[in-house]
Amino acid sequence: MDVWEKREPGGSYGAWRHYGQSKLANILFTRELAVRYPEFTSLVVHPGLIDTDVWQNDWIARLARLMFRWYWYDSIAGSYTTLWAASAENVASGDLYYPIGKVEKGDASSNDTELAKKLWGWSEERVKEFTAI
Repeated sequence: MDVWEKREPGGSYGAWRHYGQSKLANILFTRELAVRYPEFTSLVVHPGLIDTDVWQNDWIARLARLMFRWYWYDSIAGSYTTLWAASAENVASGDLYYPIGKVEKGDASSNDTELAKKLWGWSEERVKEFTAI
């Protein structure tokens, strides 16, 4: 079993770990896409913390919403970074953007080029039977 197939125990903490791993995969995949296909502009956009009903069933998120309510965006403001990234002329392929339009370097894991290549290969294996190429 490789890094992308590991399973953690359930519960809130396990769900947050899975969520974090999926966001890391988004970043790595986008950065590898930018390397492999430089003719396209591919970006990673973190919209910020969006206050929607999806957080209602997680007590940690409900607590965080109360304690740090000034960091949360409503659903309209939550769209601003994505809209900015889709229309800005000065974006760089493979970059990670936080609200609103702030480029971020990311941590060591999100800049791990070998892990990005490994994820790309893993992804190719998973979709191989569904592709005609």
